[in-house]
Formats: sequence, structure tokens, C-alpha cells
Amino acid sequence: MRGTLLVRGAAQYKRWSDIDKLAHLRLCLVGPADDLFLQRRGCDVLVEKFRQRYGTREQTEKFQPELSYRTKRTTETLQELAGADGKLTQLAYPSEDVAKRDILARDGSVDALGDRQLQIDIRRQNPTSLDAALTLAMKLDVLNRGAARDNDAPRPRYLRAVMHGC
Repeated sequence: MRGTLLVRGAAQYKRWSDIDKLAHLRLCLVGPADDLFLQRRGCDVLVEKFRQRYGTREQTEKFQPELSYRTKRTTETLQELAGADGKLTQLAYPSEDVAKRDILARDGSVDALGDRQLQIDIRRQNPTSLDAALTLAMKLDVLNRGAARDNDAPRPRYLRAVMHGC
């Protein structure tokens, strides 16, 4: 999608013909997007096809349930989870204001944690933003891991020495 925007801007500035636009657009594309060129269409038709297939405006209905059903992968850090949820929220709700998207991203990240007790502990603290929820989640995660380690550690046994008289 970014390639099509770059070509359009350059095309207007340099007054390219449709053939020039198509040639430059073709050079910007890779992978599945490049396959659309096999259908031999005009530049405006191709741009509309790209918008339908890859544009975020047309795919918000896909991103919204993806955000609500997302779960943290075992290899994913809390920071990666928050970053991915922030980006996914922008794609799912592009017309919402920044504050509302931040709240939606916060809620999505907390829901995605997978650790029910951690979710409850975070919600009890009522973080006001995604960053606040992330900071709280990292603190609570460290505290929970420390407490679990202490419970799993073997306890020292104390022996009482008994003195026998001779």
C-alpha cells in the first residue's frame, strides 16, 4: 500500500503517464501484491484493487475480532505484546481518537495475557493507559515469578544436635 502512495505522489509531481505509473508501481511491489499485475489493468483499477486487498480501511472488520481473540504467545515478551496490540488497535479503529485507541489497546493487551490472576491484579489497579498497564504487568510478573521461586525453593532443615553424656 505504501508503494502505491509513493507512486501516486511522484506521478502527480512529475506528471507521469499511465504507462510510467504502472512501471514505477511494478518496481515497488513484491510477493502477493506483485501478482495483481498479472491481471493487466489500468493504474487506477490496480490502485483500487490494492486498497481493497491491503488497505486498512477495508479490513477493520478483520482487525477488530483479531484484537479481541488475540493471546500472548509463549515466546512473546510483555513489551512485544503491548506494541503489537497498539498497532493492531490502530488498524482496527483508525477513525477513533488517540485516547480511545489507547484504552482499547490497554484492554486488548490485558485480555491477551493468558494469566487470569495477572489480568485481575492489573484490572484492580485500574491503569489509565496501555503504557501504565504494561509497566504494571511487568512489575507484577516479576513479583509473581519471585514468589513462585520462593515457594518452590527447598527449605533448609535444621537438625538438633543431641549430646550424649559419657
